[in-house]
Amino acid sequence: MEGGPLEPLEDLSGIEENSIIPLDSILPPELFLIPIKSRPVFPGIITPLIVPSGKFAKAVEETVKGNSFLGLVLLKDEENEKETSENIYQYGVVAKILKKVNLPDNAVNILVNTIRRFKIESFVNKDPLVARVSYPEEEPGAPKNTTKAMMRTLLVMTRELAQNNPLFTEEMKLTMLNVNEPGKMADFVCSILNLEKEEYQSVIESNILKTRIEKVLLFLKKEIELVSIQREISDQIQDKIDKQQRQFF
Repeated sequence: MEGGPLEPLEDLSGIEENSIIPLDSILPPELFLIPIKSRPVFPGIITPLIVPSGKFAKAVEETVKGNSFLGLVLLKDEENEKETSENIYQYGVVAKILKKVNLPDNAVNILVNTIRRFKIESFVNKDPLVARVSYPEEEPGAPKNTTKAMMRTLLVMTRELAQNNPLFTEEMKLTMLNVNEPGKMADFVCSILNLEKEEYQSVIESNILKTRIEKVLLFLKKEIELVSIQREISDQIQDKIDKQQRQFF
């Protein structure tokens, strides 16, 4: 990649490796907001992002000088490409910048650790986007046994989809086995499904655990049905090809 390797931020080790203070207990009340397209980023992952040159790249630089936290929010309408307060969703995900590198075109490549959901309460500044935010607590919405049963159902259905979908990598399957928290499991499964933008966002906005899992189960069921139909169509086409070949010979 042009621009050299990603360099770790100077203050990172003191916070994440040597401190017993969890990241979500020191989240700031105000965040620079970075609009993203197509699909939201879910909590609990480490992912690279390229921020284009201009005001948002400058916002990243300011963030790095401060607490290194920023807010990732999904654009509502990507066609008009207006990255304004009116064109972003109210719920997003707060992320910690782990590493960054400046690219030759003045864009910035950052590696972020996504932490938890936030809600925009008001805007402190609209150019660049800076918001005062709250961090809603996750509510169970159901007894523990019900949640446990729903999580088992989620695991079974995800394994069924994985068996019939070659796009599921071994890394995905391993991650699925190591996620024990229901909320994180629902987020992970949702993140690997092929959904509409609004469907992803509806899960981001679900702070009640039962509701979130129910939504993901519904999306998962639709995905399994779609894969099944695709297999049937593929089998039918293959049968016709085999029949034509037998007739030819």
